[in-house]
Amino acid sequence: MNDLEPGDDLPIIDVRSPAERIGESGRAGFERLQQRFRASHLDIAALAWMLFLLGVIALQVYSAARGTALPGFESGWEKATIIAQTGSLVFSFGAVIGIALAFSYTTAAARAAIWMALVTGAWIVIANVVGIAVAFHDEPNGSGFLTFTRGTEDKVVQALISVMEAGFALVVIVVACNLLFSSRARVEPEVAEVS
Repeated sequence: MNDLEPGDDLPIIDVRSPAERIGESGRAGFERLQQRFRASHLDIAALAWMLFLLGVIALQVYSAARGTALPGFESGWEKATIIAQTGSLVFSFGAVIGIALAFSYTTAAARAAIWMALVTGAWIVIANVVGIAVAFHDEPNGSGFLTFTRGTEDKVVQALISVMEAGFALVVIVVACNLLFSSRARVEPEVAEVS
């Protein structure tokens, strides 16, 4: 834009190229989006999300440990099956949602949510290792709770399902570790001023 002397009645002419005008409007839109994110307190939502997710997992594990999930199924393998189901793909997606909500914040609540996602990912890996053991466990009577909860697929297929679900959890762990332990601090992208 041309700076004119005060009192000139000449119109202000925008001498920027179309690309410069688009760049300026993009920067302004990006800055408004960043301000809106900061004002919306999604870091608190991320923390609450992860607390609820860990609560669901903890209650399922407690239910399995206490033997109150289903009366009459009290052997260690039935409990292991219930624990293995806490390594579900649903919980990995839940942890990813928590990370996404906390991603653009540097607050303590956001860091706590990402730590919880890391713990969730680690638990999902452990639960799926238990799932692999459950898949290869032979029941003495050949029928019962294990076949009911894990389906009638081949043992190798059941074990591969657990391996794939653990793979999703490993992605959660890698992303959370990258956000928590990266050597460079998270900084807002800066755009150089056009002179």
